[in-house]
Amino acid sequence: MELKKVESGYEGAQDLRGFLGISEEVPVGYKNIRVYFKIEADDSENQKEELIRMAQKYSPVFNSLAKLIPISVQLDNQTTFVYCLSCGRCGRNTRSRHPASYRICR
Repeated sequence: MELKKVESGYEGAQDLRGFLGISEEVPVGYKNIRVYFKIEADDSENQKEELIRMAQKYSPVFNSLAKLIPISVQLDNQTTFVYCLSCGRCGRNTRSRHPASYRICR
């Protein structure tokens, strides 16, 4: 298979009342997550679908979410890599004041 271009997109459904703390009765997380692929290749639809099945089988992110692995959250006062929630690019070694090592740049 000769790939020319592969793009993926993600969507999720959630009730923002839980995320924003408006309702304690509404779950905070996503109800579902959808992944979409756009594949440019000179191959059949069946071959493209097989590529998606392989990507799903070997994707660490997909498998971690689908298998509900244990997650540890802890306070860490050491220098960590910070991923910016705003631009997604300005990660740098800095002291994180956020429990999940995320921040929003300005």
